[in-house]
Amino acid sequence: MAITCVKDPALAARADPGRRTAARASEPAASPCRRSLLTARRHAQVPPWTGAAPPRRPGSKLGGRAGQFCPGQRGETRAMAASTDNADGKEAFKAGRFAEAVAAFSRAHAEFPADAQVLGNRSAAYAKLGQHSEALADAQAAVSADFSYVKGYYRQASSLIALGRFGDAAQAASAGLALQPNNAQMTEMRAEALRRQGVAPQQATPSDDDEMASGEEGESEAESAEEDGGMQVEPAGPLLSPEELQSESKAKSEASKANGNAHFKAGRWAEAAAQYQLAMAADPSNATFPCNRAAALLHLGKAADALADAQVALVLDPSLLKAHVRAAKAMCQLGRFSEARRQLEGAATLEGAAVGPELAALDGLEALLRNGKAALARPEPSAAREAAVTLSSLAEKCPASVDFACLQMEAVLKARPVQGAAQVLSESARWLRANTDNPDLLVVRGKALYGTGQLEQ
Repeated sequence: MAITCVKDPALAARADPGRRTAARASEPAASPCRRSLLTARRHAQVPPWTGAAPPRRPGSKLGGRAGQFCPGQRGETRAMAASTDNADGKEAFKAGRFAEAVAAFSRAHAEFPADAQVLGNRSAAYAKLGQHSEALADAQAAVSADFSYVKGYYRQASSLIALGRFGDAAQAASAGLALQPNNAQMTEMRAEALRRQGVAPQQATPSDDDEMASGEEGESEAESAEEDGGMQVEPAGPLLSPEELQSESKAKSEASKANGNAHFKAGRWAEAAAQYQLAMAADPSNATFPCNRAAALLHLGKAADALADAQVALVLDPSLLKAHVRAAKAMCQLGRFSEARRQLEGAATLEGAAVGPELAALDGLEALLRNGKAALARPEPSAAREAAVTLSSLAEKCPASVDFACLQMEAVLKARPVQGAAQVLSESARWLRANTDNPDLLVVRGKALYGTGQLEQ
């Protein structure tokens, strides 16, 4: 049974206009999102270690030097290196054709679903397009395929910084530094995240041995030198058996999850989100952890971040009903009702799924929107007051939607032209801090300025 995850269109709109055309022309059988969900489930089932030698502790800085075997990496890299799709993606990336690169790497991912480098390459291309939620999802899936893939942690941190999640970015970079303590670029990324979070980073001295391979210009570029070993490593630390390593990671992740659940039940949403992030770092392949953090972020009013986490969970497990529901709730808070309905209708096809209450709540929100718009269009003063009440209720239930906020402010101005103008000026100033080029917001603010006499007609 195929379930389609609804991607965030606000992020997708930043992409090259040719992205959809290129993707459809090259992949007529399935969309990149659906294929990503299906193949992610397959590569998540790859055993954590398949080589002859046991893995090292995280402190031993596994990285994939030539001659070493890393799960989901060296086993497919030689064949993947000969893939025309992967080569086409790299060529398109270097030429700045990032939408074309995404399409090519998506085809390579379909052929090599357990290869962390392909996911890392596509993550880099998504980041260049400004699609940071997609870049984050691919980076986390790459780490799931290969826990020692250092660049996966780097790309996670880079995407999280772009999404404004600086604390999470610092933790992702710290996880990478646990594998490669002297990596200069990872150290810089962690320091940048801490600076933006307002925390003074600890000083670390990078080693020249831990710089990128000479075939790459930087971590934002595609993996042009992956087959030659990628990031440099140093052999160190005692060996740990695959079973011991897996048990240790599971124990850490479950302990963090239990702590997060305790904070969640007590209403400490920020603390819960932080604990779920630790669980995600310890076990990036477990869909429950990003799904749980999505719930905490929804309580914190961070709908966009919650949607990104729910989408990550669905990449890891498309059948996780709670992730579908939380993605739909985040979409509702963002005012994306049509996408929320598609998400819930898709979830309803899962075996044993019951999304009736969520669909009923969505019906109520859509009714508020219809009634508010209808009242706003009527000329009589009583209709303006009705619109203000209705649209205020809608804006309260969908606090992350700038479109609904603009409708509410329009209704307030119409119901109370003089007294409401000052209120709209204050409210529009708050929204403008994050939506500086929204035309509807600029128009309603202009009307408020005119209403207060600060702007001539």
